[in-house]
Amino acid sequence: MSIEKLSDLSKVYGEQAPFTQILNDVIEFIKDNDAYRMYSFLISKSRDWVTVKEWTAQKCGVGERKAKQCWAYLERCGLIEYVAVRNE
Repeated sequence: MSIEKLSDLSKVYGEQAPFTQILNDVIEFIKDNDAYRMYSFLISKSRDWVTVKEWTAQKCGVGERKAKQCWAYLERCGLIEYVAVRNE
């Protein structure tokens, strides 16, 4: 049996407590219900989780147009930022 050392604490806490905490200020700040649902889904994932916009929108139950609006809204609010990653 091999032992794996975890480098990301969010993986450990996710296994210990299967819930996500969101700051009250963030809850009051987000006015769009779909954007809030998408943000809470994203924040529930570990830091190294690879985000696929189409799949995330499908899991949150929003269409392509609404998903684009939610992504833009969350970016304007400063809650998410885009990081370009190129495959080798």
